Amino acid sequence: RVLFRSAQMLWVNLINLSSSFWPARIFKVHVVLECSWPAVAMENWLQRKRQWPTMKSVQEIALTPCYLHPLWDETGPAIDKEVMAFQITFGRAEFLLFSETGPKERQCIVILKALKEKYFHDSKVFTSHSIKMVFFWHLESTSLAERQEMGRGELLVHLLDKLTAFLESNNLPHFFNPHANLLEGLNACDISSTLKELKRVQRNLLHYLTSELFQEEWLRANGDDLVKKVLQFV
Repeated sequence: RVLFRSAQMLWVNLINLSSSFWPARIFKVHVVLECSWPAVAMENWLQRKRQWPTMKSVQEIALTPCYLHPLWDETGPAIDKEVMAFQITFGRAEFLLFSETGPKERQCIVILKALKEKYFHDSKVFTSHSIKMVFFWHLESTSLAERQEMGRGELLVHLLDKLTAFLESNNLPHFFNPHANLLEGLNACDISSTLKELKRVQRNLLHYLTSELFQEEWLRANGDDLVKKVLQFV
């Protein structure tokens, strides 16, 4: 059972500091309903075994609310125009999780988002949301020692491999509610074509990581401050 608390404004601020393939700035404001976690999601979150984040963070995240975002501006086969549909989001929990990551990990997310915008901008499968879910699943299953030893290139390859594995199994579990498959209801042809293009990128990754993905500011700085700005609200 979901308990409503209040209607709030949830803001998503995605600033492009990397390439001409992204709009210069996207700012969206949504009216959302704050609610408690679904019981099954909360139970899973507190009890499952993990390498990351710390138990202290797990407890703190469990105290954050989730939000119901009305999908009145969405279209697609899963949206019934006669019924108000909602999407449950865990924005505050995600923000806290990103604070538990390191600079090179956040930089890899920026690179993945740049790849998505240039080569997968029409895909409903390879999205900012799916990138976050894959990223979180990777961190949860990876020890701190492994994370520290893993370079940026190795991490990028690992994340692409993990996304490919999810698509091949036709199951991308939601990080906060693993009973929900984020691929459910998506077009099978879109999943197949995204998987095909993803494997093409993996086979020749350096060819796809072109300098035009990043503006000169990024190439000069390549600093964590820039990455933090991009990831402030992803």
